[in-house]
Amino acid sequence: MSALISKELRAELSRHRMTKIMLPSAPGGKPEFARMCSDCGGIWPCWAGRAFEALRAAERERREHEGSFNIRWKADMRAIKRWQEANGQPDMWPDHADLCVWLMGQLEEERAYTASLEAAIGAGLPLPPKERHLLKAPGQTPDLR
Repeated sequence: MSALISKELRAELSRHRMTKIMLPSAPGGKPEFARMCSDCGGIWPCWAGRAFEALRAAERERREHEGSFNIRWKADMRAIKRWQEANGQPDMWPDHADLCVWLMGQLEEERAYTASLEAAIGAGLPLPPKERHLLKAPGQTPDLR
């Protein structure tokens, strides 16, 4: 269980031990089984069982939200680091809206550059010096990394 459950509640929940019991069924019917709480005599889910299930569900939801948060946080940190390097301000965090606008501008620049390279290749023009590493000897595939 998690730290969300207090020691007192954990002790209270642990007192409720569930025992498998057979419920009376209609004549000729298939026997049904349930769990009976040995502490309060309630059939599962007794109050402790309901509380226990609610806590387990809350813990699963917390883990799911925490995982989503961590993915988003890591992506934001990568974007902020790129912004800091591009702007020469390693100690400054940009406003989120400014960061999004800057990232969208970076994407547009990359798309425009890619389109210009495709046009140059299509027209038979030489590639810029920084892109010549993409060309290999005939029969070899270009290194597009």
